[in-house]
Amino acid sequence: MTKEAKNRAVCKELSAKVEQLNKLKKEVEELKSYLKVETGGVTTDFGTWIVEFYERSTETMDIKRIKAECPEVFAEYGKTSSSNILKVKAKR
Repeated sequence: MTKEAKNRAVCKELSAKVEQLNKLKKEVEELKSYLKVETGGVTTDFGTWIVEFYERSTETMDIKRIKAECPEVFAEYGKTSSSNILKVKAKR
């Protein structure tokens, strides 16, 4: 198998796995929704399983607004991070 053919095969396999993952994520959300309805959204003990629902709050800052309205604050306290991203997309 040529390197190009191998790369195409890997892209095809990756695409299939991403589709499977998305389907599984949807199924997981459906199961969670079912349990939330069945338990009324309260912690419930099913013997070997405990189902808990709780709210989690997160504080965030509007970086674009701070940068626009208070550039000196952003310059002093702003932090930049970077990461490597790999995207594989099928041609349409």
